[in-house]
Amino acid sequence: MNRAPLIAASLVSAVALAASACGSSPTSPSDLVGRMWRLVSIEPASGSSTVVSDQTRYWVEFLDATTISARADCNTCSGRYSLSGKNVSITALACTRAFCGADSLDTVFTQGLNDARTLTLDGGLLEIASDTRTLKFRAE
Repeated sequence: MNRAPLIAASLVSAVALAASACGSSPTSPSDLVGRMWRLVSIEPASGSSTVVSDQTRYWVEFLDATTISARADCNTCSGRYSLSGKNVSITALACTRAFCGADSLDTVFTQGLNDARTLTLDGGLLEIASDTRTLKFRAE
């Protein structure tokens, strides 16, 4: 009996399953709630990425199925979000408006959240992407 077709079919199934797991989307907000998501990097659509050296200053937290909270350097923000598969919409965040310094990433970070279009979750890595940048987070 030639087992090659059976082995090949099993291999194809395994590869397809692994590929579908990469960059998977949350099935519900409950996959996001209850964790602090610390910003690791900001990757513009063109250009080099910025690695965040102090991850305690930039984070998001999904408080429930519709409410988000964020820290953008020396400012705090809150707003609402909706999630449908990989599609995410975050309302214009209400943020305090303190000047955090010339080197702060607060404006780029909040713009990335406000312009968000997609959200993918792969293990402990969360990516929130817009047309102009991708924000990458790790769960705490």
